Amino acid sequence: LNHDLDVSFYIEHVDASTGTVDLAVLIAETRRRGARWSISLRRGQARDPFAEYCSHDLVRTASVAKIFVLMELARRLADGVIDADQLLDRRRVDAVRDSGLWHAMRTGSLPVADVALLIGAVSDNWATNVAVDLCGLETVQALASTAAPGGSMLNDYVRETRPAGVPSTLSVGCAHDWVHIMYRLFAERSADRKSTRL
Repeated sequence: LNHDLDVSFYIEHVDASTGTVDLAVLIAETRRRGARWSISLRRGQARDPFAEYCSHDLVRTASVAKIFVLMELARRLADGVIDADQLLDRRRVDAVRDSGLWHAMRTGSLPVADVALLIGAVSDNWATNVAVDLCGLETVQALASTAAPGGSMLNDYVRETRPAGVPSTLSVGCAHDWVHIMYRLFAERSADRKSTRL
């Protein structure tokens, strides 16, 4: 959703009988208000989209790129580079509030597994920056370059304000990249479940 648009705008364009929105109408109306879209819709495990719009166009995104941080944490845990119980101290990075829970918690240190949980469950900004500090922003970006050849990227740490001299947006992304990343993660999760059952 484009948060600059009033909720009533979306309600007006929802088909009450189906609960759906005419994609063409939504795009046309929101583009007039400055919104940019990158869309690729698939059904189930189908590889071919049933609807697309500028799916390769990079647009400003936000927290979705935190998945790159989680992917790098998962890789390091699987390779034994870090331990799930290793304590991480949030005081190593600047406090970031807005999204998440850690800023409201008393403890200043959490194990890697709990930091990852906060990122995945509540999109925790402070936990994200702690994880990026652990892994290194350039390392996370190198992973993103491999996982998302279309250019989707985590540009920076999470910041409460974006002064001159830092990237203007936390991340950029395109639908084509994210569809394939989600398919890959789903396939790897399914494979892990099968191996666990064996």
